[in-house]
Amino acid sequence: MAELKLKAYIAYEKGNEDKWIYVHALKPSQAKAIAREHELFEDADYIDIRVERMPKLDKVFRVDSEDAFLVYDRGEFRVAYREG
Repeated sequence: MAELKLKAYIAYEKGNEDKWIYVHALKPSQAKAIAREHELFEDADYIDIRVERMPKLDKVFRVDSEDAFLVYDRGEFRVAYREG
């Protein structure tokens, strides 16, 4: 099986940059869609969710699945997985 070329992104809500999640995705739109499923963004408008590419982090937090992401909330990190 070929390895996915997942890229690192952070996602946050415009105006609320102190809460963000770190996701791996193939492209920005996919990173935004993954982030939107997380509870940090449950009340956010889709248009207010921002994603930024973080190429230096591509290998820092390696995941073997697009279903895993790292959450940063008020100074704490945790790993979470998409349900599905």
